[in-house]
Amino acid sequence: MNDARYRYSRGKIVSPLPARAFIQHEWLGRLELSTREEVVKIARQLERETDDESLLIRMITEGRYFDAPCDDPDREEKSPAATRQIRALLLGTDTGLASVSPVAPQGPPAWLIRDVWEAGTFPQLSGNSKAGKSEVCLDVIRTLVDPSHLFLGRFERGDINPLELECGVVYLNMENPPNAIEEALKPLEAVPFEFSDGTVGSARDLVTVYHLRETLGGPSAFDPRDPDKFEAWRRVLTGCDECDGEDNWGPFAVIADNGTAVLRALSENIQEHIGEWFEALRRLLAEIDTPQGIGVAHATMDGKNALGGTISSAASDGEWTYSRRGTSGAAPRFFAISPRLGPVPPLPETRVTRDADGRLRLSGAPRSTAVTTGAEEAYEGSEEVPASPDSEHEAAVLELLRAAGSEGLGKTEVTGRGNVGSQRRAALVALEERGLVVTRSKGRRTHYRAVEFVSDTTSTGSDTP
Repeated sequence: MNDARYRYSRGKIVSPLPARAFIQHEWLGRLELSTREEVVKIARQLERETDDESLLIRMITEGRYFDAPCDDPDREEKSPAATRQIRALLLGTDTGLASVSPVAPQGPPAWLIRDVWEAGTFPQLSGNSKAGKSEVCLDVIRTLVDPSHLFLGRFERGDINPLELECGVVYLNMENPPNAIEEALKPLEAVPFEFSDGTVGSARDLVTVYHLRETLGGPSAFDPRDPDKFEAWRRVLTGCDECDGEDNWGPFAVIADNGTAVLRALSENIQEHIGEWFEALRRLLAEIDTPQGIGVAHATMDGKNALGGTISSAASDGEWTYSRRGTSGAAPRFFAISPRLGPVPPLPETRVTRDADGRLRLSGAPRSTAVTTGAEEAYEGSEEVPASPDSEHEAAVLELLRAAGSEGLGKTEVTGRGNVGSQRRAALVALEERGLVVTRSKGRRTHYRAVEFVSDTTSTGSDTP
């Protein structure tokens, strides 16, 4: 038997009902519900009411609410917040939130990419300009649709249901040349995929790319904060079979690359509004029943923090960073994961290199020299394997810097002078390019430190990528 305290729908509780309600209308009179049974009776009547202008509806929506019967001289009017709550409970207009129930423990995590991306979550990817965030996005996509591919050469795909994957992965490309993106996705054409209707296609068929700059007027076209654009993208991203309003489905995952381009195109302050953009993107994914996605944005110049700081990351389920140390195209890249509570383990900044086949790989992952299509051996270690110096001069430089610790050394202190000095200067440059040595301004001088001592310093100054 249903409990009279609650409103029910298909046998499930969707909202509680107030224990009593005392309402007075300036010309309709008063409605006094002194018992729960009277409240339930009115609530049932309201559920059947179809005329928004009926006297009962007007009494509930326009009346004033009190804490006692109208003939009680000590009665007091309810606060605006309490009035809104009782009115919403009687009308059933709060059922969208009231129907949200605590989530029961789900057991072992479901992975999209093991130890990186948990199913049903929304991480944020940030990095400084031109670091290669889009390449990371494309590597994510390839991992999702190609079971033989390892993300960054280390992390294998999770157990993804092929029926769910058939809904496809959407990549919103705001800035990159379409030809470059299509070329990067071309290897997926060689990966077969059998659809549930028996037809055989390729993994490339699972990926839909929207090139906003060339086809949709630019990045500003994807601004889900705008109600009209939100609705337009809801329609674009939603698929259906019978299209009767009952069988809509959204993509398996959406990767939006990137929000900074959107706000820049709209001439808005990125620091102030990037958090709003992320929240709107997540609302859009919830609206189209897409369980997971990635939002991309730029980071500060050092590549360690997303623009907008904690405001921008508030809507995400953890932050991935992909940054470069230096301004040249050959500057070393680093990947890191800062998760929220959950099964994803943190990953400290780890060097990313590129193989001869063009694949991105975390330092310490097995390296390949040719394009392969079979499953690759997974990385077994749990810690980064630092790169080794390539010469005795590099080894000597590293030994000196490690002995100096977080204080570091000036260039001459490291290299000395003469012929050996020139060789050590070349070694110092090579170590800096590979990310094993970083520089730090100290007054007018530049000090060099081994990378493992960068986080140990407590003195003022800034590390130069």
